[in-house]
Amino acid sequence: MAKNNTKKGKISGREILWICFSILCFIWSIHATIVGNQDKFIIYGFTVLSVLMYLWRRNLRKSEQDDKDQ
Repeated sequence: MAKNNTKKGKISGREILWICFSILCFIWSIHATIVGNQDKFIIYGFTVLSVLMYLWRRNLRKSEQDDKDQ
């Protein structure tokens, strides 16, 4: 009896890294907005960029899994 070793539904380490970075950037940008920091838009940009990187990595992983399943 062969075991199926695919990680269906498992999140990768890079995805965890990007989602953690996006959460930290979001908290940092809220803090920068409250304090009145001039660089708040750059920090918001990092937040958007890290969310997009997370979504791209997730899409890439899912497409690789779909290719393996077929």
